[in-house]
Amino acid sequence: MSTYPIARLSVLLGLAVVAAGAALYFASTGVRNFFHSSHASVATVKTLSTKAVSAAQLASTGRKLNQPIYWVGASNTATTYELTQNSKHQVFVRYLPLGVKVGSSNSYLAIGTYPMKNAFAVTRALAAKAGSVRLTAPGPSIALYLRSRPQNIYVAFPGSSYQIEIFDPSASHARQIVRSGLITDASAKTVSGTRAITAPALASYSKQLGQPIYWLGPKKNTTYELSRTANGRIYVRYLPTGTALGTRTPYLTVGTYPMTNAYAVTRKLGAGSAKLAAPASSVAFSFKQKPTSVYLAFAGVNYQVELYDPTATAAHPIAVAEKVKNAGD
Repeated sequence: MSTYPIARLSVLLGLAVVAAGAALYFASTGVRNFFHSSHASVATVKTLSTKAVSAAQLASTGRKLNQPIYWVGASNTATTYELTQNSKHQVFVRYLPLGVKVGSSNSYLAIGTYPMKNAFAVTRALAAKAGSVRLTAPGPSIALYLRSRPQNIYVAFPGSSYQIEIFDPSASHARQIVRSGLITDASAKTVSGTRAITAPALASYSKQLGQPIYWLGPKKNTTYELSRTANGRIYVRYLPTGTALGTRTPYLTVGTYPMTNAYAVTRKLGAGSAKLAAPASSVAFSFKQKPTSVYLAFAGVNYQVELYDPTATAAHPIAVAEKVKNAGD
């Protein structure tokens, strides 16, 4: 049986229906609770399906199930997205390098989405328990890990009935993922629709919302594609003239993300990462594991900016050579 270390926090801390000290491991042939004590019985959760999916299929599955499926966005390298559903309505997304078979026993980045009543309150209470370490997370979310399992991080958002688990073989990378605000609902629908927009209309929309919308200014022979998600994220994508809106082909994109104390959070996230030249009163960096994106924040502004370019070598000069602008200014 192949396994990787996804471990339900509520189970680990004795808050689920199974006994304290149990750990949930996902396997290609099933999901089981393995008790660490030799005298404990074994409870089985039935796996309904494990398969490779596209990003679009991941989104449509979430909408079909009428529940979120959390992930950390599309990978910048050739990746297979492995989706597993079980009889407890738990879903798992695993990032397999191209060529790795679905159900592989090797450990890779994985995200679990778990139905849980009052998930935020439960997770917040867990963060206060001995043996837990609370992490700084974007916005109002709560995040923590157990000192005994630093590779497994647990997150919940206010008002949500789902707890999220992020596992990565590298504990530091798992923490970076959480702190950077990469965790999103793959099935979240845009609330403004995806549409082409002019520069004046973008400025007007920014003022209408009462918040900044960052971009890199006008470019020739370009269509500006605007989308806004239910969690407040806004994306401006630069499409070559004639390119269909909504295309899955990656292009230069600027994301504006609501984030309390964005400057302090981004500066902390950048510690140990590649720091980049940036406009005055701002900080910018990129993760070694995600070189196609640059994260930027301005002092006194509660929004983080992501600059994405599908060409890794082109992403970094964006922050250096071109000033990020608020379309509403």
